[in-house]
Amino acid sequence: MAKKTETAKDTSKSATHATHATSPLATSLRTHTCGELTGKDDKAIVTVCGWVNTRRDHGGVIFVDLRDRYGITQVVFNPGTPGFDQAEHLRREDCLQLTGKVRPRPKGMANSNLKTGEIEVVSEKLVMLNKSDVPPLE
Repeated sequence: MAKKTETAKDTSKSATHATHATSPLATSLRTHTCGELTGKDDKAIVTVCGWVNTRRDHGGVIFVDLRDRYGITQVVFNPGTPGFDQAEHLRREDCLQLTGKVRPRPKGMANSNLKTGEIEVVSEKLVMLNKSDVPPLE
């Protein structure tokens, strides 16, 4: 029986993502999925893509739960940062690409119901991939 040989891997990822892409599911749009970030990723610059599951405005700081098929990641938008103005107008099911820095959630704010519940991503860049339509009323 012939021995199986390993083929050369494609190393042509863009320079932007090559420096911090660690996920086997990384693509040209994302470095990680929404369900795989953990405390081990603290201080990493990541890019995630997904749909707005919920959006909460807590006195100027905006929290978005971003969802993809792998899970949910909480993203934080601070006033005066890139993307904050866009985040004020996000709706459920808007499709986004977000780049930011992973950090632990503040003490006592971890969500044990989520695999990613011990971290959040502080947004540094927001790209709207697709705006959701307003549902028709009957």
